[in-house]
Amino acid sequence: MRNPAKTPLISVIVPTYERSTMLPRALDSIFSQTWPNVEVVVVDDNIPGSHWEAETAAVLEPYQARPNFKYLKTTGKTGGGAARNFAFRHCNGDYVAFLDDDDRFLPDKLEKQFQFMQEHDLDGSYHDVKWVDSNEKLVELRTMDYTDDYSTES
Repeated sequence: MRNPAKTPLISVIVPTYERSTMLPRALDSIFSQTWPNVEVVVVDDNIPGSHWEAETAAVLEPYQARPNFKYLKTTGKTGGGAARNFAFRHCNGDYVAFLDDDDRFLPDKLEKQFQFMQEHDLDGSYHDVKWVDSNEKLVELRTMDYTDDYSTES
């Protein structure tokens, strides 16, 4: 087991908009990571005063007491990119990962991705995406083999 004091902090940004019921699965997948030093930053992009904002706040209440958990709110309906950028400015991590509110991480996602970056001296990386239905049946596997390798360029 790593010493969390010496393990880089990875911030995971989770933007959410009108999908409060999906948040627990996403958040629990982050809190279940094998990587021991994680900050979770949820950015609520719901319209202030809406029932969606109230539902999101209620769903997030049990997570509020967790260490390294932040709940941020935008001005509402800014869009996924703007919400992620807003949250990025509030992260404390040495590295940042993104997870949509309707997705989840496999338990060793952060650890494997960080190790890969260290082994290949990379500052950033991305990975394949697997879509499954509600019965966990594979719907699509999207591999990222269509991109170029820029890892050796200066």
